[in-house]
Amino acid sequence: MISFYREEYGAKNKDVVFLFAGWGNTIKDYEIFSKILVFFGYDCITYAYDPSILNPNIDETIQNLQEIKENILKEIEKLRNQKNSFAVFGTSLGTVVSLLVANSSNDISKVILNLSGAIVGDSIWGWGDKMFPEFHDNFKKNNITLFRLRKKWKKINPIENLTHLEKKKILLISSKSDDIIPYSQAKKLLQAMKKRKLAVTVYTHTKLNHYWTAVFNLFFFPRYISFLKNTL
Repeated sequence: MISFYREEYGAKNKDVVFLFAGWGNTIKDYEIFSKILVFFGYDCITYAYDPSILNPNIDETIQNLQEIKENILKEIEKLRNQKNSFAVFGTSLGTVVSLLVANSSNDISKVILNLSGAIVGDSIWGWGDKMFPEFHDNFKKNNITLFRLRKKWKKINPIENLTHLEKKKILLISSKSDDIIPYSQAKKLLQAMKKRKLAVTVYTHTKLNHYWTAVFNLFFFPRYISFLKNTL
């Protein structure tokens, strides 16, 4: 079972935002952003996870993400009669969790995706041998091709988790200079959303890389607060 970490801020507030961290980030890394959400009246439930949530064992990665999803869905069920609304806000890998949850829960009304791609395996495959070489070393050892990776991870791909979002509002933020999740992946996800006629608002950065875009988007709270409060 994957280790994950949970911290709740502003539990007395009636509108919930699940804040999902990026890969390798900690609860502490997101504390200021959690408190920003509390300041604006939200009950912020922040999740981070052991880095092994995403790893070269492709079956284990699926299991890890499914466990996180099921845990969130159970938490929503427990809170349903106590809260007014639920939203998910994910950064990078957290967007994968966000869409897994949002696509499985009718209670989620807002989805914020801070740097999301369409196909998880394509992004990781594109890292090559120099960036996170343990992935490609394992893939070679176990004869895992890009085709096999796409097939095995299909159920966790953001582009495969859009089927029940018709009544939800989505904020998609990406960067043309993203060096971890290529902009082509973000465009593919957006095209799939538009094809389904989903209610999506888009913001695109041009110069910042993955890390700095993610940080900027988290600090630029007027954008996501306006979205959550229906004023965007």
